Amino acid sequence: MDGAVCLVFRDKETGEQKRMIAYNDSRNAAEVMQIILHEFAHIIMRHTQQSVNGEVEATCFALTMMLFIIIERRFHLGQTIMKTAGKFFLLKEIKKELFPPAQETA
Repeated sequence: MDGAVCLVFRDKETGEQKRMIAYNDSRNAAEVMQIILHEFAHIIMRHTQQSVNGEVEATCFALTMMLFIIIERRFHLGQTIMKTAGKFFLLKEIKKELFPPAQETA
């Protein structure tokens, strides 16, 4: 298995439809996370067959979720929002990190 696959099957006892994501765990952590999020997108978007649009949607979902994870790890947004709810502090801090003031040279 090169990347991953989302398997759909029926539970033998209940007959309920189940899904399982199988992936190649020889990849690095970031690749595995992207693969799992991509396959998870297929599940929540209820994709039932392969299509170019479905792959684009799943890839965009996975990349967006990874971006949120990176932003959370860098800026601790969840904690910051809880501490500064209703204030403009959060946007100022992000702006400061993204666009630091120019350093003066001697």
